[in-house]
Amino acid sequence: TSALHSLVCTNSTCVADTLTWNQVTYTGAFTARAGHTCTAVGGKLFFFGGGDGNRILNDLWVFDPETRVMTQPHVIGTAPAARCAHSTTLWDGKLLVFGGGDGNRRFKDLYLLDAEGLLKAAEQATL
Repeated sequence: TSALHSLVCTNSTCVADTLTWNQVTYTGAFTARAGHTCTAVGGKLFFFGGGDGNRILNDLWVFDPETRVMTQPHVIGTAPAARCAHSTTLWDGKLLVFGGGDGNRRFKDLYLLDAEGLLKAAEQATL
């Protein structure tokens, strides 16, 4: 069966009941932001960068939908400069961050992070 198996119909308009917006509550110190990216990796969501209205950010956060906890992983190496309006994608287990800007400059740099490796390391640390 399809996820869209149940319809609610009123006045000739039918809407699948699985298409309902629900606000998700979570724990963690993640700040409000815009211009960030969100990428699905192994059942988790990776949020990178954006701006909070006062400053441009280059932080990385991981959201676990099962526990509804937002954590900031410890990552080594030089992180990309703070940026908004960049693009991020998952390729071969790696998170790729490209471009964007900080209000003064536009970037054409490309950064890679082994996102799947980061999740595996986090799982092993909790065993």
